[in-house]
Amino acid sequence: MKDTVHFKWLSDLADAEAHLIAELVECTALDGAMLGYARRMSDDEAEGFMAELRYRISKGHSLALVGVDKGKPVFFCMMTRSAMPNCRHRAELSKGVVHPAYRGQHIIPQAFRKIVLKAESLGIEQLILDVRAGSRAHLLWQRFGFKSYGLLDDYARVGNEVYRGDFLAQPVCALRKHVFQDKPSKDRIGMIKRENFKEELRHVLHRNLTLGHPIFEELFDPMKPNLHLLRATALQGYQLTKNFLSYVEHLFFHCPLPKFKRALLINMYEEETGRLSRSDNHVVLMQNFLHAIGISDFERDAELPLPATSALINYRFDAVRDPAKYHIGAAAVMIASEGQNLETKAGEARHELFGRVYGLAEGDLRFFSVHQAEDVGHVEQGLNLVSELCTTARMQEEALFAVDHTCKLFYAMYENIYVENCRRAPGPIVLGGGR
Repeated sequence: MKDTVHFKWLSDLADAEAHLIAELVECTALDGAMLGYARRMSDDEAEGFMAELRYRISKGHSLALVGVDKGKPVFFCMMTRSAMPNCRHRAELSKGVVHPAYRGQHIIPQAFRKIVLKAESLGIEQLILDVRAGSRAHLLWQRFGFKSYGLLDDYARVGNEVYRGDFLAQPVCALRKHVFQDKPSKDRIGMIKRENFKEELRHVLHRNLTLGHPIFEELFDPMKPNLHLLRATALQGYQLTKNFLSYVEHLFFHCPLPKFKRALLINMYEEETGRLSRSDNHVVLMQNFLHAIGISDFERDAELPLPATSALINYRFDAVRDPAKYHIGAAAVMIASEGQNLETKAGEARHELFGRVYGLAEGDLRFFSVHQAEDVGHVEQGLNLVSELCTTARMQEEALFAVDHTCKLFYAMYENIYVENCRRAPGPIVLGGGR
């Protein structure tokens, strides 16, 4: 395995990166692969190819996975979900290419792991693709379990030659079995070096911007403060706060690495007492905030979690209670959840914005200010713990998925609150604070 190859999903495509991807596609076409280009691209063809990629990625029509080594892409693939309402369970893979110098280096299994995890997180259950029959790519897809559902004789034409095409499909759950195998030799193939893995975890956290949800545009609007929406959001946030200490307790109890137990014990002590931050029990701090925005104890205790809030609570409990999922629970709680409080909007923390828009005093916002200060260290502890815990490629993939998925669950919670209280959907969800 070329262990310097790192994979990422692109959310946008700069000109320089688009040019490098076009060059990758071109060198693959020139060495005999059939991608719709039988020779070197003309300037117009290259420009059209790059424009299409930029448009599809920026509009969210397609997801693009790129594998990079030494700053240059060596793998590329597009995943496009069906736009038809009744076919949203299906996505098409296209433009899958590996640089000729990297073939046979086990890049494809690692890429397919990324695709499986992304598909599962989006609820995509079936993958389809088409390919020139008998080509190297055709044999490769078949080796990974894709099966033919139809042939087209007049699939592609190059000069006077007519090529046959094969249309293939595979359930995502079946592909998972092909690429997530519990054999040590397979697992070690895709391992990321520890420091690089730690940075990848950090990258996944920071690319999931919860404060980008439209609910915060309303909450932070200084011209039209929405106290009703703030109260609804805070009441759902309280459902998370009152469970958070229990997550940390489970992580402390099951921690397999003694040197990290002390930090978890200190975290629990602060959550329970507030002594280290010279404040108070953290649930009490949140209750103080609720009082400050006019929520009574009766209203607070009568509130029930919305479905998306329950999904977030239950996902984390399921992970932290199972020692076999310890790395997943640690990633979900110590990185993704603690990391929610580190976000800022235009350089300001959420508690600063709440204070200015709703006229709240510093003491009313102690819950948020304490966590923004403390959680910098907590996230770093989580990154160190998870990067040391994950000793196989599969564990690394599962931890990365846990961070990404937990952030999406936070985003979904805000979406649920927004729709319930504003009675209008804000448009497509891009990605997934509170605790």
